[in-house]
Amino acid sequence: MKKIIFALLLSLTPAFAQRVNLNGNCHVNQARAICVVENYLRHPVYCEANVNGITSYGFRATTYGQGWIYPGQTMRLEVFAQNPWNDPLVNANVRTNCRF
Repeated sequence: MKKIIFALLLSLTPAFAQRVNLNGNCHVNQARAICVVENYLRHPVYCEANVNGITSYGFRATTYGQGWIYPGQTMRLEVFAQNPWNDPLVNANVRTNCRF
């Protein structure tokens, strides 16, 4: 039984070791939010990113992006407010899930 558990753990370990989360930065003005994810690693990574923005009245703006990010390159995602004069964007954040 111990050998089976050890073999199972050994086979699952590389799948978890290949995941990495890259931090992103968001710049918000009242009309749109621009979020940038930078690959600071020495090899290309495939990333899936979600951007969530919120307006002053509590409405949410979301977008999704995916693709390869090469070393030293960035992925740029934007969300827009429907009516920035009456209901501007006040905050945005980006969450990434990347793998080698």
